[in-house]
Amino acid sequence: MEEPRVSFEQKENYLLVTGHGERNDFASIVDATKQINEMVVKLQNKYLLVDYREVKFNTPITNVFDVVRIYESKMPHLKNIIIAAVLSELNVSFWGQIPLL
Repeated sequence: MEEPRVSFEQKENYLLVTGHGERNDFASIVDATKQINEMVVKLQNKYLLVDYREVKFNTPITNVFDVVRIYESKMPHLKNIIIAAVLSELNVSFWGQIPLL
């Protein structure tokens, strides 16, 4: 059985989202984003802590901007969500300094 792309743990004041595995293409990023969106809608959380330290991104930086477009067009309620993301040093250096959602 394949490990899920993300797992969730409801904390007292926020939803902890933990990423797993690799993101080798845009579809894998979108899939994880959809799972997060579904859980946010279901639990009505306003605050998210996204832990992607164990995720390995093998995708071009342009995918990040494409995901933002999906947020804006298909998941507009995410504009009202406060998200903090934790990445590994490898991922930060891979993607460079970019604004994260």
